[in-house]
Amino acid sequence: AGLIDAGEKVEDAALRELLEETGYTGAILDVSPLLATSAGLTSEGIFLIKVSVNETPLNQELEDSEDIEVLKLPLDNIMVDLRQRAKQGDLIDSKVWSLLAFSSLWQ
Repeated sequence: AGLIDAGEKVEDAALRELLEETGYTGAILDVSPLLATSAGLTSEGIFLIKVSVNETPLNQELEDSEDIEVLKLPLDNIMVDLRQRAKQGDLIDSKVWSLLAFSSLWQ
């Protein structure tokens, strides 16, 4: 779930989770303010992190309960690819869709 450990900075948690779940390392470019995921229903909050990702992955460090497949999709066709995956039954995270839809605005 990408939880921030006690005393850990948001940026450090983001880079730790990036490595653990994808095997990639990177550098933080920007951090959003704390954002609500379902205001009024839960107190859960998230940060969206803009990262420059190194091209060569290391190894994923998944927990036993995690099953994460890393997909590298070309950005020039990513929305079409995600729509196709959704038609095939894959569930697309709303945060992924939102970030891609508005990524040109985050500068």
